[in-house]
Amino acid sequence: MDVTSGAKGVRAKRQAVTIILLLILSLAVLLIVLAVSGVAAVFGASFKLFFTRGLLALLIVPAFMLYGRIIGVNRVQVKEVEISSEKIPNSFDGYSFVQISDLHLLSFKNRKGALEKFISRINELDADAVFFTGDLVTIEPSEIDGMEEILSSLKARDGVYSILGNHDYCFYGFPDDERGRLAAVKEVVDRETAMGWKVLLNENKVLVRGTDSLTVVGVENSSTSRHFISRGDLPKALEGAADGFRILLSHDPSHWKAEVAKSKEIDLMLSGHTHAAQISLFGWSPSRWMYPEYSGLYDGENNELYVNIGLGETMINVRIGAAPEITRFTLRTK
Repeated sequence: MDVTSGAKGVRAKRQAVTIILLLILSLAVLLIVLAVSGVAAVFGASFKLFFTRGLLALLIVPAFMLYGRIIGVNRVQVKEVEISSEKIPNSFDGYSFVQISDLHLLSFKNRKGALEKFISRINELDADAVFFTGDLVTIEPSEIDGMEEILSSLKARDGVYSILGNHDYCFYGFPDDERGRLAAVKEVVDRETAMGWKVLLNENKVLVRGTDSLTVVGVENSSTSRHFISRGDLPKALEGAADGFRILLSHDPSHWKAEVAKSKEIDLMLSGHTHAAQISLFGWSPSRWMYPEYSGLYDGENNELYVNIGLGETMINVRIGAAPEITRFTLRTK
């Protein structure tokens, strides 16, 4: 399948979602203006004066959207997180790794310079490892065309490890062609491998420092939502895993409470997927309606979860208060 038709469909959906969002936000502002004008009238002020002047506030909505489209999507943030555990051996004290997620390369089709800037910023962090928690593409593998050299330049001493997100299964590009879809998934994996990334498909990799070890476990997408594919197999992924501190890469954070939080075999789970809805105002995001854990670090009884809000975009090409995220973790021995 040529990506053109799929991309056109995604662009049409993005435009529709953007228009709907503009209308909803504008309506919200209009209701606020009406309420303020009504209160002012009760206290003897001119309703008409307050209302007409208040209509200027409607300009705030497109201004925010314009900011999110031009500046918000390119203003990357680096977050620092420290993880302490008695299970972290002394030789891994100070070990650093970077998590990135949700590149959605269709987002960078006309702004490769931004992707180059993001990758350069990651390399400047000089991490021991880089973990990518899924959604390299939005529709299908051709989005990778022309991006290979940039993505291949991503480096870390112990390598770059990745997993598949729901979009990497290419259902949106091949809704009625199962053979084509499976071939597309294989192509995504093969092209990541060709870039030097180690794709973990329900498997693990043991990182060694002297006689000590740390295990990176990667599962295929696992979701509690019927709208997203689930191919994850945690028991299989743990086969042969070394004892000690274990980091799980699992794209969808709903997997944490469904299976991982109660497990004593995982110490830290890294996810993406939510994007924090690409909107966060004064600490509030509509992602709260869909995911109890949608951004940042969460403590559980047996382990912790970190949700990275990603570098790319899906339904709308804006980021307002939810800047593209690079997360650097530092491990500390208790």
